[in-house]
Amino acid sequence: LCSTLTSVTIPDSVTTISAGAFVSCSNLTNIAIPKSVTTIDHDAFNNCDALTSVTIPDYVTTIGACAFYGCDTLTSVTFINPNAWECEYWDDETNVKAISASDLSNPEIAAQYLKSTYTYYYWRRTE
Repeated sequence: LCSTLTSVTIPDSVTTISAGAFVSCSNLTNIAIPKSVTTIDHDAFNNCDALTSVTIPDYVTTIGACAFYGCDTLTSVTFINPNAWECEYWDDETNVKAISASDLSNPEIAAQYLKSTYTYYYWRRTE
């Protein structure tokens, strides 16, 4: 566990935040995701109880299921590019939902979607 970790700056050389990379970092309040990241894998920030805000860089094209599950204090997610996102429930190709750019442009709604409404979905940008 990484319970003493409060802040992280990920190097620009990183392209993927791996599955479970920061799982249960209960005191993590700040994460700086560089523009180089294209993938936030499943459970990457699962149960980061103190995380309140995140910015999703322009080049991120996939976000895994439960990436922000259990981040109960997450109230603000800023998508630099809120356009053309959809999500698929687990591996059910028949259950795909388009996410409106206007919803993802609202940091409070985007946070709600990632931490609860569509937490069990795999997210991908389609453009």
